[in-house]
Amino acid sequence: MDQLPPYPTYKDCGIPWLGSVPDHWQLLRSGRLFREVNDTGHPSLELLSIDRFKGIIRQADTGRKTRASEDRSLYKRIRPGELGYNLMNAFMGSIGISPQEGILSPAYAVATPVKPMNSRYYHYLLRTPVYTTEFNRCSYGIMYERNRLYYERFKTIPVPCPPVEEQTAIADYLDFNAALVSLFVRTKRRQIEILNEQRTALAKALLAQATANCSLVRLRFICSKFGSGVTPRGGATNYVEAGVPFLRSQNVHFGELRLNDVAYIPIPTHESMSGTHVRSGDVLLNITGASIGRVCAVPPDLGEANVNQHVCIIRPIVNSLDARYLAVCLSLPSMQDEIYMSQNGASREGLPIERLKSFAVPLPSMRQQRDLVKDLEAATGHITQAISAANSQIDHVRNFRTRLVADVVTGKLDVQSAPIDLAEAPIGVIDAGEDMADEAEPLLDEVEEVAVGNE
Repeated sequence: MDQLPPYPTYKDCGIPWLGSVPDHWQLLRSGRLFREVNDTGHPSLELLSIDRFKGIIRQADTGRKTRASEDRSLYKRIRPGELGYNLMNAFMGSIGISPQEGILSPAYAVATPVKPMNSRYYHYLLRTPVYTTEFNRCSYGIMYERNRLYYERFKTIPVPCPPVEEQTAIADYLDFNAALVSLFVRTKRRQIEILNEQRTALAKALLAQATANCSLVRLRFICSKFGSGVTPRGGATNYVEAGVPFLRSQNVHFGELRLNDVAYIPIPTHESMSGTHVRSGDVLLNITGASIGRVCAVPPDLGEANVNQHVCIIRPIVNSLDARYLAVCLSLPSMQDEIYMSQNGASREGLPIERLKSFAVPLPSMRQQRDLVKDLEAATGHITQAISAANSQIDHVRNFRTRLVADVVTGKLDVQSAPIDLAEAPIGVIDAGEDMADEAEPLLDEVEEVAVGNE
């Protein structure tokens, strides 16, 4: 980002939250660029959805059940290049330009361009934090969690309008940058996968040696609690800047609880969810979604916390089972296979709690359990550090990407001085995809927050 210069001259656009824009850019209300359309009666067209990471995609590609009504006569047609957004969740990033023709739920707004433009530029612009915050401010309803961004409000929101050729240069640059980021993240994830395999192999060997003569005991007999939480009504609208950590499946990783992107809920909300208060010495296990099976022990310094419905709290009985030892057992390939095979039905909806209770682990003495964990930590400390470093690098690149997009689409940086030469791209970039969304791990947590917000 330091290599991109600012524009030569700027002007105050008169909008405090947008600031200055390049002197030659226009500023227009959204209604001057887009016109709302309600083109219904096309039930045979493909059903589309709006993902907060990817934008508008095929419903079949979301990896979740189709919630659409059998009667799709009122569903709205959207064409390539047209804008669609979720009335209730535009503030979460559920907005984008459609790459294909299809139909969207009546809960979405559809608008068609009325001026020459490169719509990909507006796909990037309208998904930046400055605009999702403005969407939230412009939404209204009978109560906060029922707020909607009606088109009558959306069309009053001001947007910058660079010349069309400049819009194209910006969109091309950001597409190319997204592919670079995607390739970087994919490479780091592969490194993490290999490191986890090494750590698992060491754990398996140490555990086999330490528990050779131990009996297997079902978890129901050595744990006092099994239970998952809920997403508060209104979904992410309940989140606050500071409060009680609300742990979701993206926070639970093998061997560690990652809090870099943790959500927070108000203390009264936490108190109303008393059945899922997290304690030091608990084990957290992801029981749904793409990350099912990821498991870790709760660190002693976490303090107050709660979980949503995709994370199960397992509470070992004191002096019978060590949480760190249990997390090691549950992370072994044999147990991971059992978790995967125990999911409900062909649709793989999740791990039933009753099935989890029947899982059996070898049970040496508490001293032996703690010694095994100590030995494992000593043997794999360097691996754990390498995994943490790789995850930090991924977080850093994603944060950089978010800042870059915001600065480029609002004119803080000029990409025209950085022409894209695909011939000089690193091998693999062209096939890495136009959007880093595939690397953003849009877990079921995020899907559920959107769904809860729509209830």
